[in-house]
Amino acid sequence: PVTRITAPAASSVQTGNFQIKVTDADDSGLDKCYYTTSGNTATPSVLPRGNIALSNPYRVWRPLDVAYSTTSDVALAIWSTAHEGKIIGQFITGAGALRGGNVILGSNNEFVGEIKITYDEDDDLFLVVWGTEIGNNMGPTYGSLVKADGTFVRQNFVIMNNCGVGIHASSSGNIAYSKDAKKFFVSCTRGVITRGSIIGNSVTPTGTVGNEVAVTGGDMFGSSAAAGGSTELATWFDSNGIAYGRLYNPNGAALTGPIRISTGTLGGYVSLVAFYDTTHNDYNVFYWGSVGRKLYKRT
Repeated sequence: PVTRITAPAASSVQTGNFQIKVTDADDSGLDKCYYTTSGNTATPSVLPRGNIALSNPYRVWRPLDVAYSTTSDVALAIWSTAHEGKIIGQFITGAGALRGGNVILGSNNEFVGEIKITYDEDDDLFLVVWGTEIGNNMGPTYGSLVKADGTFVRQNFVIMNNCGVGIHASSSGNIAYSKDAKKFFVSCTRGVITRGSIIGNSVTPTGTVGNEVAVTGGDMFGSSAAAGGSTELATWFDSNGIAYGRLYNPNGAALTGPIRISTGTLGGYVSLVAFYDTTHNDYNVFYWGSVGRKLYKRT
């Protein structure tokens, strides 16, 4: 797609407040996404044009996420209602139609600050995870396992206590499923709302929670998890806004010490997400910082 500024005229001089108009000169590709079903073969999926209203009757607070079932050709969009303490989901078919109405995936009395979802194609299963806050401290990290047909395997269970997923009030970060380990992997920040120790844990497709692993000491934030092959990658930012990662085996044993990802400080506002590349058998880490305001990729 190509977007062009059509007003004001190029090289013109403006004074005071003025309006900038932008026109899409080429919309090709905006109606398609690509997903991989096996190996490295990409299959185009035609999407409907236009916005689809999802939140009815439950309003959306800032954290939200979405995952797609390659088996059932259905997406699950999720969001929180913040102070109402509810986690809401909406199924969307591959043709772009809503399947049923809003579904309450989880509920508690705490403020919901972060939310994540990932998909297990082996079991056609979604794991939804959300972090809570109680006062200025982290509350529990909860999870719900829901199949693509809408049935629950396990709902509203505690994965880790006093831990927040990703970054507060942000969609930064990721959780992951490993086909090799047959487990979900979740990382979080334990401490006050914006800083603490990075903690990791696993969840099986039947809802069994593993043993916690302490990834770092205190004063860290912004955790993310990726998984593939025989390893898992936990990432985070230190107090100077520098991104780090650490590799683990599926049982929680550290394979490396902290690995520096970003070459310098990224600033006070940052975001990071990591993915496993099945084609090249490595991890891709995408991150952004307010210093320079650039998007980076590190393999």
